[in-house]
Amino acid sequence: DFCGNPSSTTATFTIVDTTPPTGTCPAGVTGLTGPSQAPVLPPAAIAALYSDICGSVTAQLSNTTTNFLSACLDFEVVQTYTITDECGNATTCKITHTGRVPTAITGGCPEVDDPLQCIEDVPDFDPAFLASFFTGGDGLPVTVSPTDTIVEIDGCSFTFTYEYLVTDNCGNSKTCTLVYEGEDTEAPTGTCPDGGTVYTFGQIPVPDTNYIKQFFTDNCSGLSVSVLPRTIEGGPCINLTVYNNYLISDACGNTTPCAVPYFIPQVDPTLVACPPAQTDLMCWKDVPTPQEAQPLVEYNFSPAATVIFLGSTVINNFCSFTIRHIYQIQDPCLDGRRICVLTFSGQDFTPPAGICPEGESGLECMANVPEPDPIGVALNYTDNCSDPFGYLINTIVEGDECGDFSVTYFYRIYDDCDNFVECYVTHTGTGSPAPGNHNEQGEKAAEPLQMALYPNPTSGSITLEFEHYHGELAELAVYNIYGQQMVSKRLLLNSATYQLDLAREGLSSGAYLISIRTDKDVVTRKVVLNKL
Repeated sequence: DFCGNPSSTTATFTIVDTTPPTGTCPAGVTGLTGPSQAPVLPPAAIAALYSDICGSVTAQLSNTTTNFLSACLDFEVVQTYTITDECGNATTCKITHTGRVPTAITGGCPEVDDPLQCIEDVPDFDPAFLASFFTGGDGLPVTVSPTDTIVEIDGCSFTFTYEYLVTDNCGNSKTCTLVYEGEDTEAPTGTCPDGGTVYTFGQIPVPDTNYIKQFFTDNCSGLSVSVLPRTIEGGPCINLTVYNNYLISDACGNTTPCAVPYFIPQVDPTLVACPPAQTDLMCWKDVPTPQEAQPLVEYNFSPAATVIFLGSTVINNFCSFTIRHIYQIQDPCLDGRRICVLTFSGQDFTPPAGICPEGESGLECMANVPEPDPIGVALNYTDNCSDPFGYLINTIVEGDECGDFSVTYFYRIYDDCDNFVECYVTHTGTGSPAPGNHNEQGEKAAEPLQMALYPNPTSGSITLEFEHYHGELAELAVYNIYGQQMVSKRLLLNSATYQLDLAREGLSSGAYLISIRTDKDVVTRKVVLNKL
């Protein structure tokens, strides 16, 4: 106290440790392929990771559990450690290891069909069909997607290789390769028609490939039909069977023969006829030679017949023609000989065909416009019966001398028979639209000269009647059927008609071409002279 008197006492403190150890629980391992692969750390290693405020710690593995998390066998292994201090205070450490038990897609690619015949038989990609052959690692359906297609074709043989990728929900994958092979080895199929009964060789139809084609089909491609030599059984004049023979082929060379039989109980001489005339030809060049035409005669008579060519008559001005080939036939099935006259006639009404050339554009002045070129223009055309030739009919000029202008050349391209097609070639200046070209159309600055002849045929004197003449000078020329100029005159076209006497010009009977040519026009007409 204040006076220095002492006194003593005793204080007692009681300390109770209630704080558990502290530390860091280690992370588990991932990517395991089975629960047994989960590592187990020694308790001492776990205890070393913890500390306590009062003393030492100890650790022990208190529990281990394994959990499967999905159908793909994803799993976790949880190891629980208990860490205790000297006072019994404890904490836990849970180490989780993860992984997946390996799984696989089960199943295999389907078997493909035996070698195929046609490329069209190769099936299309069908993912549902292919997926039905596999099961995922989780037991569920898989997904199939194409990755590549390899096509090899060698003639009519082929190989299609399809490559697919099969995947499941577990990330597993598997490849599938299907190979389709084949070759068209099947011949066309069908039934050859029956020909029936006839009474002359001429009544047997000429082989008709289009008619036969309708009786056959092919498994892979279209058909072609070729004619083979006909064959004959029996005879010579009674109880014959004549076969029109064909070969039906597909695109791969597979073939099927076809023989159409025609039965002739007895050749009837009263029905045997010569081949009919052909009157619709468009060019004298299409008329067969006597040697080329002789098989037409032979076809109408028995194979034992002897056919002799006697001669030909020709009426031909190259535009209208009649050509006759005469044959003598000695046939054992007939009484006596026969004479056949094969007539081929026609007239050329077909104009030249081609493309009118384009003009030039962007020219500075009219002086730069190319000169007319009727010869060059005619080279763009062909004709069925003769060589085309061109004439400049008119020139159409519009616009200024330079800049915005156009120059159009109006041509006619003729053949030797006065058939023609029109062609307009337009050249333009720098200020004009790009030129075009056209056949048989377009504006004309002036109507071309026209001419008619009458009477035709004539015994000598004819009248030439003109339209669209303008008092210009003209050259009149008369040509024979061989292209030789027989008459040449100059005349002034200042009248609608002009009289010409072919007989007085010394011309003999026959066909002629009369041509009138001016600086801008040419017109040609045919006339037949029959002198009395």
